[in-house]
Amino acid sequence: MRRRSEAEARRATPALSQQLVWLGGGLALVAALVVLIGGVSDHPTRIPAVDLVLPSRVVYAVASVLLLLATVGVTVVSRRAGLRSLLIAVAPALAFGAAMTLPLAATPGRTAVAFVAGCAFAVVALALARTRGASTQRGNGIVMAVLGGLGTLTGIGTAWEWPYAAIAGVALGLAPLIVRILPTTSFSVDPTQLLDTERLSTTTWTVRERRDARRRRVIRHSVDEQFQGAREVVAYGTAYLALIAAVAGWVLALQPTVGTLPGWATVAATFAVSLAFAYQSRTVRDRLPRWSMLGCSAALLGASVAALQRTGWPNALLLTFLAAAVLGWITVLASALIVGGYRSTRFSRLADALEGLTVALALPLSIMAANGIEALRRVASG
Repeated sequence: MRRRSEAEARRATPALSQQLVWLGGGLALVAALVVLIGGVSDHPTRIPAVDLVLPSRVVYAVASVLLLLATVGVTVVSRRAGLRSLLIAVAPALAFGAAMTLPLAATPGRTAVAFVAGCAFAVVALALARTRGASTQRGNGIVMAVLGGLGTLTGIGTAWEWPYAAIAGVALGLAPLIVRILPTTSFSVDPTQLLDTERLSTTTWTVRERRDARRRRVIRHSVDEQFQGAREVVAYGTAYLALIAAVAGWVLALQPTVGTLPGWATVAATFAVSLAFAYQSRTVRDRLPRWSMLGCSAALLGASVAALQRTGWPNALLLTFLAAAVLGWITVLASALIVGGYRSTRFSRLADALEGLTVALALPLSIMAANGIEALRRVASG
């Protein structure tokens, strides 16, 4: 009985650790959102528990240090088998919380600088965990690439004095394209594994011919490892890209109206990217990428409705009601047909064509929504 209770305690420890890690990540995101909305101020902050008055910058600095220490702690704890998957979700959240609570000066580019610092902190945290024994997992590698690319894009846009809507537009347009490329680029097989070494040894030109690499047969274990690595790349990369696209879509939809063309282009861009993610989810069987793309599609549909209302068109409410009714009717009809066993090659090919079209139109429409046409005109006119 004693041994059984000890085994149950060991099994319960990872579950408790997972809950604590998720709680820490959620608190970090809340802290980041509070600072992002309210900003860092010089007004004193009263701590009611000890009746102590401190400058707000001191409070934010202490919070940033604590979140950085929590990030390091997560990278250390993630070495356990039951907590490795939490690292990819929680460590970037803690890193972003630490970056957003940095007591930076209240300048116009403070949010962008904190965002770039958050991307850098997240990449460093994932790299630290990778050196501690998670190098066989390729999921954190694609997350590092996505966050690093997002931080680079934000840094370049900030240096060139782009508005936040322009950065969000480029990120929104690139997200479905990268998601479409991920399955193709994630799985690679060594060409030497596809050769019959016995047949090759009888057809070489000469015995002294120098071979390019060591040729070996296909091994099931190595193929399984490559497949699982590619599966992690697609799952985690798709989840992060879907989150970035959803946030970028809402940032673009809530931007101040600068003209008629960017306003309607925002509606078209968010709707096109929503369709792109919805159509791409048809070919995914894993739960994480599938539900990530469907959730991103729903969020971008809401962003397109918000962008349509901000255009000021008098019939926007009526169009939204009619579009929602038609979409709901089509969804119910399609669900009934699919459950009944209906299959159509023509509709499948039509969906593939629409998927390719929406992915191709995502980036141009996003650039138009971010008022890129006006920026190109100014550059061309000198």
